[in-house]
Amino acid sequence: MLLTGGFPNSDQAASYFNGPRSLYRIHLGDCLKEGRYKILHKLGVGCHSTVWAARDQNEHRYVVLKITRVAVPGHERRRESDMLQSMAAPHPRKKEPGSQHLIRMLDHFMLEGLAGYHDCFVLELVGQKVDLYVEEQTSGRCRLPARVAKRVAKEALMGLDNLHKRGIVHGDIRTGNLAFILPPSVHSTSETAFCTALGSPQICPVVSGDGEPIGPEKPAYIVAPASFPKELALCSQPVKLIDFGESFSSAETPRRLSVDGPSVAATIAQAPGVVFGEPLDHRIDLWSMGVMLFELITGVHLFAYERKSPATQINEMLHLAPDALPARWQSQWRAMCAEQAFPWHSHSPAAALSTATRAMPHEENAQQRQESLAEDGDNSLRDHLAKEYFERTRRFDLADGEENDFFTESDIAKIGELISKLIRLEPAARVSVADVLADSWWDDV
Repeated sequence: MLLTGGFPNSDQAASYFNGPRSLYRIHLGDCLKEGRYKILHKLGVGCHSTVWAARDQNEHRYVVLKITRVAVPGHERRRESDMLQSMAAPHPRKKEPGSQHLIRMLDHFMLEGLAGYHDCFVLELVGQKVDLYVEEQTSGRCRLPARVAKRVAKEALMGLDNLHKRGIVHGDIRTGNLAFILPPSVHSTSETAFCTALGSPQICPVVSGDGEPIGPEKPAYIVAPASFPKELALCSQPVKLIDFGESFSSAETPRRLSVDGPSVAATIAQAPGVVFGEPLDHRIDLWSMGVMLFELITGVHLFAYERKSPATQINEMLHLAPDALPARWQSQWRAMCAEQAFPWHSHSPAAALSTATRAMPHEENAQQRQESLAEDGDNSLRDHLAKEYFERTRRFDLADGEENDFFTESDIAKIGELISKLIRLEPAARVSVADVLADSWWDDV
């Protein structure tokens, strides 16, 4: 059956076919779990789920319902459920700094559809994702003010530090998985006022191209995701790490993350070990955090925002990372280069001369050269950060007194130093989140 209906950047009618990966049919006003959760609006759609704003009619608060595609038997697609339930359970570190920057699961149940069972995660309500906020609500500047960017960066680091101490790897650190919370007063507003704030739902009817009935498992219409109003000053609120669909326990060593392959947005932040298929651990989050910090500060992506071949991804990393490609990956890299007709090189430009040190007669001089090259590599990344930040700043029309909304040269130098400690091709060379947070630069946040 040919089904049509949907919006750009939203789920489409074909996603609800009666098959092994179908979405669960939802209509506005539906009440789930014996009437407890009333669906009010759609908040978004991802590779594996739809996300809805709902009213918990028992607890009299607004919540988020994340409803997955039909659950896949096996280990990988159960990770999110396992991780969220682990985080919801009492934990000795739950009250430590950082736990308030992790989204909480409030409830979990299963929904039976015609194609199988769907996980439904009830999560605390959060507001707009940081990437969408920057895109839609920064008056065309497309980056956060310095004081906000620094606070958001620190809160994201605190959340990840707490997560790692719990033995959980997030697996998908990026601005699209970082969201501002909503003020507590939201929960006391009426359903009408709540939906008005999100905008009247837009719907697109689902129709059958061959005139056949669409069937009870298909939605009668697709709902467009809500947009948060500009007058809602979300950037004054704290942020939380969200979306644990790629998370796993640090006791595991998976070789891949997403069953269906990473999205374009996830690809730009993924670590080199993911590309090379190396067993994964918490250090993939360190790389992704470095990439995200660059974006939070500058408003631009460290790597190109487009779908890229593995060879293109690694080539970009080699041009920006301050260290050399680990020897264990070089044979794979040669094969990628041969397949894509790339010129082969195994080092970032700043470290390209490191091979010459092998021929130097004096070990001490060789060591000095290596240290100098490593410093040059760090400087290359820092220079790139400074160039992106200050060139864009010069294009802004500054109002009187607005200079305080921008980082100084010394701030950018420090941020570049911290990012360069995370953007290392060799996972073992990346510093921990706790080490980044220990820097005194964060003390005034």
